[in-house]
Amino acid sequence: MELHRTTYTADGAVVEFAIGVHAASRFAWEWDFKVPDSAQKPKDDQ
Repeated sequence: MELHRTTYTADGAVVEFAIGVHAASRFAWEWDFKVPDSAQKPKDDQ
């Protein structure tokens, strides 16, 4: 399995890019985190 991950700031700047190559039968991924309100679009932009 190849995992590509890009992480952005609230204004869209890339702060991380990673490529991981893993044996799919040997790994499991789980993410659990809260996105701060500052990362949300203002209500008038939705």
